[in-house]
Formats: sequence, C-alpha cells, structure tokens
Amino acid sequence: MKLLKPMNMFKLIATIFTVIFSFSLNAQIELMSYNIKYANENDGENSWSLRKEYLGNQIKFYQPDIFGVQEAVLEQLEFFEDILPEYNYVGVGRDDGKTKGEFSAIFYDSNRFKVLKEDTFWLSETPKKVSVGWDAAMERVCT
Repeated sequence: MKLLKPMNMFKLIATIFTVIFSFSLNAQIELMSYNIKYANENDGENSWSLRKEYLGNQIKFYQPDIFGVQEAVLEQLEFFEDILPEYNYVGVGRDDGKTKGEFSAIFYDSNRFKVLKEDTFWLSETPKKVSVGWDAAMERVCT
C-alpha cells in the first residue's frame, strides 16, 4: 500500500472539506412562520381582504422553502394555493379534523420537498380526536 505524501494528504483533506462545505451551503432551508389571523371581514383595517395581497407578495418576495401559518381558515389556504402554485400544504381544520375551523398548516415548495409523513394532533388528553385540552377555551392543534 502506497502512502500519500504530506502535501498530497493536505490536498485530499482540503478537497474533502470543500466538497462537504459546499454541500452544506446547498442544503440550507429558508423557513418562515406567520400568525395570519383568521379571515374576518368585520375587522376594519385588519380585514383579510385588505391584508391578503400584502402577505402573499411578502411570501413571493422571500420565497421560503417552507412556511407555517396559524389561525388560517380554508379560504386563506386556498388563496395561498392560487397565488403560490408551487406550494402544497399539510394540516387539517381543528374543528373537525378535515376542513372546518382554523388550521396550523405547513406549506412546502413541492419542487424541492416530498411529504414522507404528516400528522396533526390536538393539544389535549386525547390528541388523536377533535378535543379541547386542559384549561383551553377551544380546540388547539399542532401540525
């Protein structure tokens, strides 16, 4: 077996380090999170119809790989699906485990990611069933 000379060993180590470092730079993920406030049209300047374009443009500008939304109802999720066709989401409505009530949804760039597993659970003593936990006033979910 032939041993590498010190200079060749240094070049080999430097090359390996460069490859690993460049891979780690390419593996970065941009994340964002928003409490977008549910769609209430009786909320004056905070009405969804007055906020949605700004929020949508913000997401388009930053182009996160993944972004989470809290307090989103189905209408709001559908808005994001319409203006951001490259994103899909996971999550369910807290009121029925399907489409009713607020979501804690996670949107992801479907060109970069594939969902391997997803789950939404209720913050309660019965996390797999629609339920209110402990001292909460209503259902709370986590996706």
